[in-house]
Amino acid sequence: MGFADQQLQLQVPYSPDDTFNALKTAMEKLPKVKVDSASPTTRTIAAEIGMSLWSWGENISISVVPVEGGSGVTVKSSSKVRANVLNGGKNAKNIAEIVDALSKELERYPQVSQTIETLADSG
Repeated sequence: MGFADQQLQLQVPYSPDDTFNALKTAMEKLPKVKVDSASPTTRTIAAEIGMSLWSWGENISISVVPVEGGSGVTVKSSSKVRANVLNGGKNAKNIAEIVDALSKELERYPQVSQTIETLADSG
């Protein structure tokens, strides 16, 4: 990754499939984001943000993987123009917006730990 690239990794207490579905819905609700592809098989999303007065544009890649207790999410944002070493923190701001949208969308899904507790109580 170059200087203008950003990456964030986080863990959430939701199943990988629920996390991917919430992420896909969240990304589609962000007005400046265009989802290029979303694969439920590999749980990956490729998206882009177009050029604006404040940015040369960005390529966004997101992957969701299973981890103990839920899902691991990796969000990468790379400037479309490699010469753009300084981007004014736009990549980090856009990642924060994606994570915030994901967090709001995940509120509709059951947490893994709650699901496990429910299954244990019924047996």
